Amino acid sequence: FIVSKEACFMRKRILGALTFIAAIGGVIYMKNNPKYKEIIQTVKTADARGLYEKIIFEKDKLAFTTKSKIKDYKIDYESIKHIGEKIFARLIVNNDEKLSIDTVINEGEPLVEEVKHSKELDELLKEE
Repeated sequence: FIVSKEACFMRKRILGALTFIAAIGGVIYMKNNPKYKEIIQTVKTADARGLYEKIIFEKDKLAFTTKSKIKDYKIDYESIKHIGEKIFARLIVNNDEKLSIDTVINEGEPLVEEVKHSKELDELLKEE
């Protein structure tokens, strides 16, 4: 039995559309999931923010001042992943996606650790 190119193309388009719909459904489910909301609150806590800022001050002693290279940061909520007792989150520095710090929060204790940071952030911090 022979399948035409059009039928094969149509099958791929239908599969692509179904995958897209499933992805949108997954995002909607996650955003409304109580556990996800709890994770977001953990990432937003004052304790976590203080620890994020401590990591940033280790990189730039003058952070958040006019003389600093790191002026501000924000949490990239799309990057948040929950694996076991750990929550992974990315910090975006100076509103530039290329300048980032990946962190991990241990849920049991308010402890934030840096996992890695971008090469672009290294280059910014090395500039005179």
